[in-house]
Amino acid sequence: MTFYYRPSVVDAFASVEYIMTSVNFGWLIRSIHRWSASMMVMMLVLHVFRVYLTGGFKKPRELTWVTGVILSVVTVSFGVTGYSLPLENRPPDYYGKSRLEFINNPLVFELIENITTN
Repeated sequence: MTFYYRPSVVDAFASVEYIMTSVNFGWLIRSIHRWSASMMVMMLVLHVFRVYLTGGFKKPRELTWVTGVILSVVTVSFGVTGYSLPLENRPPDYYGKSRLEFINNPLVFELIENITTN
């Protein structure tokens, strides 16, 4: 997929269509990639709940819990941005809403403000 996908606004959809129709087993590779990405996010959510319910975040594992939360945020961020990369036939409203919900969060806004002003 790396060799054929072009992440520009003009070429993204055409390159995904080319991968799905013309590349040998491109449909299979893309489908596996898409399903495994969704499964990873689902497993991440289940894992976070398990750790929280079993108390895996208590002493002496606080640093491990914080690292896991950071990795969870990174994983979900990749999921949101990767979902919008192919620019498939999705409502344009989706992309704007997901970004606005993220930026309008007071904690995120304060973090961005602190990073940019200091």
